[in-house]
Amino acid sequence: MKKIVVCLILLLIILNICIKSFAIQNENENSIYLDVTNTEIKTGDEFSLSINLGNTNVSAFDLQIYFNDELLEYVSGPENTNVVGSKIITVWYDETGGEKAKQNCELVKYTFKAKEIGTEYIAIQGEFYNTEGIEVENFTDGIEIIANEETKTEFIEVSEQSQVSSSNSKLEILRLINKEDIKLIKKLSRFDIYYLEKLSKFVDLEEAYKKVLGLKENQNNVHEYLDYLEAARFLKLPLHDKKVLYPSNLLKEHDKLIEQVQIVENAEHDKLIQKRLEDLNKNIYKNNKYIVFPAPSAEALLKESEEQHNCVFKSYLKKYCNSLTDIYFLRKVDSPNKSFVTVEVNNNRVVQAKAKYNEDVSKETQKFLDRWERRLQKVAIR
Repeated sequence: MKKIVVCLILLLIILNICIKSFAIQNENENSIYLDVTNTEIKTGDEFSLSINLGNTNVSAFDLQIYFNDELLEYVSGPENTNVVGSKIITVWYDETGGEKAKQNCELVKYTFKAKEIGTEYIAIQGEFYNTEGIEVENFTDGIEIIANEETKTEFIEVSEQSQVSSSNSKLEILRLINKEDIKLIKKLSRFDIYYLEKLSKFVDLEEAYKKVLGLKENQNNVHEYLDYLEAARFLKLPLHDKKVLYPSNLLKEHDKLIEQVQIVENAEHDKLIQKRLEDLNKNIYKNNKYIVFPAPSAEALLKESEEQHNCVFKSYLKKYCNSLTDIYFLRKVDSPNKSFVTVEVNNNRVVQAKAKYNEDVSKETQKFLDRWERRLQKVAIR
């Protein structure tokens, strides 16, 4: 009898281990996970970071990666990527409505270069959605990258490589400025050739150094200078105008143009929203106390986010524009311009409704939403 009990216990233990193993394997197959070519690298070396998909399908994502730009340098990534300082933003959605959804593949790939000795922990943030518009939540943990110097036994070899690299860099700068000016080449060599190459397509590097990069307050702002120039091109500013090319106050002008870019992008978003309103306005509903209506513009979403202290603008604007979800504002009839409740609807069902600071709504408000939801479903059936 004792032997039978012991055998049963052992079988239960083995079965439990198998179930856990299967669950872990199944989770990995369906997860979004990070991968790198090498977690331990040398300063000056490049490495690739990729975000991959298991069996989960993804038809849209808004991805952010933060990194220490003192330790690492961003080298390259997908075309639909924006780099603002130490933040990487990549946005993508399937324009076909699901036919080109991604699954079991490499989603995006970035290349970095180690600048200094140190340890960096890279993790992904953002939102991923499948073909049904449901958020994929099974994110992976981040990855730790360790950058070291070469060992002493390789000092001579590394030193020679550094000299070659330094010489190559100076030759590249000579090519860019097309001028045998040793002092200028030495000054410019403190900046990464990658950025100098990019900047040279906009400006004269000698003049850029004298008027912008050589100034004490701008010595660490080469990223911002490139961002500024790219924003100026996006806004179609006169790039032949030296006042535009060489701003007297780089950071102030940078922030101003980035804000203008946001306004222009919001205008593009508004075009998409206006198309959506042709259908969504049919769902406007009110009684003697409340009214609920679709978010009318990007600016309205931004204002709602600020007044309600929620993330509706940052996290839901693109989804709303691209018909991945519906956003409505519930207001009091006697104060329709004052934020009260933010509502998300998906497939004619209220997914969430939150008051200020993401507080739950009152019972009275919930009753109004329930009546409205039943009305939405009736209209959908017709």
